[in-house]
Amino acid sequence: MRKSIALVSIISLCALTFGCETMHSHEHDIEVHVEEGEGENLWAEMSEEEMMEMMMKLAAPGEGHEIFASLVGTWNVEMSMLMEPGAEPSVSEGTMVNTTILGGRFLQNSFEGTSMGMDFGGFGLLGFNNSTGEYEGLWVDTFGTMMPPLSHGSYDSETGVLTMHRKMNDPNFGTMEMREVITIESNDRHTMEMFMQAPEGEYRNLHIVYTRQ
Repeated sequence: MRKSIALVSIISLCALTFGCETMHSHEHDIEVHVEEGEGENLWAEMSEEEMMEMMMKLAAPGEGHEIFASLVGTWNVEMSMLMEPGAEPSVSEGTMVNTTILGGRFLQNSFEGTSMGMDFGGFGLLGFNNSTGEYEGLWVDTFGTMMPPLSHGSYDSETGVLTMHRKMNDPNFGTMEMREVITIESNDRHTMEMFMQAPEGEYRNLHIVYTRQ
């Protein structure tokens, strides 16, 4: 039972949300390549006004943050979870409240519901990193005390699909690789699927449907 709860915690942590260094802003079309060891020289060659301009542009919400608008609101949640391939799914319900914070830079998730017959709550953040051009996600909940690694991914505007990847090390289960697929079907409905690796290959262990209240 303890390991089952631990695995549920790992699934929940990753689910209910999202040689040179490149900094890029979609909105302002800034691209700066910093070769290893040259970062200090780059900043030293820039004036204070140039550094401030770059920092302000990289900190500004842009095109990558626009998808948050379709996810804001209060949602009815239907969640189906598989502990292993072929197992009977565990079905639960809850409510997710999504709000944008810090001037639209991040989407905050707050969940209240049940899982495995127990009260369950969680908190998440989804952001778009202008410096890397990637989405980043974080999730914590009442089934654990760990702070998991961020998930990273990209959004396909033609299909409305946000795909996130996460790799984490767990003392009970070892290295775990996960893929999360969020599909925005309309302004009133979106889904989230999580896929995990098993000896038989990748399988879908979580399916969540969000319907706007």
